[in-house]
Amino acid sequence: ILTSLTPIFTLALVSIRRQEQGGWSSWIGFCLATIGVLLLRLEGDSEPESSSLMGDLLVMGSSASYAMFLTLGHRFLRTYDQLWGTAWIFMVGSLLLAMLSIPHWPDVGPLDRVRDQAPTILYVLIGGTLAPYLLSNWALSRTPSSRVALFSYLQPVVVSIIALFFYGEKL
Repeated sequence: ILTSLTPIFTLALVSIRRQEQGGWSSWIGFCLATIGVLLLRLEGDSEPESSSLMGDLLVMGSSASYAMFLTLGHRFLRTYDQLWGTAWIFMVGSLLLAMLSIPHWPDVGPLDRVRDQAPTILYVLIGGTLAPYLLSNWALSRTPSSRVALFSYLQPVVVSIIALFFYGEKL
């Protein structure tokens, strides 16, 4: 639910920066999409936990950060090459994550486990990370930020379809 705030944050930022002309119809559309995500969430059988406040704040921070990227990245990616922009995002992100993960390096198991999980790791890196970033940056260079942000509302739909066909979930 909290990740569905990304388009709302993006619309707010582009409106504040006068980057796009979003009227009431945009706000109504974004709110209806958020309500749709909430309805999907309410169908689940798990209760939200109050102990997850820090995680919730981190997810909201992530949504706000991505909204800021969409807002500021639009002009940058229209000017510069999307492939190089994506490469820089990955390089900076990798360095930051490497530094943040240093305390956890001793917890990493033997490299045998990494080798056994290579197909999964490759899929996550290419199919779940690199390809979506390349597509997102390509779209961001050609489309208003708020429209690119709307694609995040497809995530629950795609996950629901995958769960339906591959994991036997009920619609």
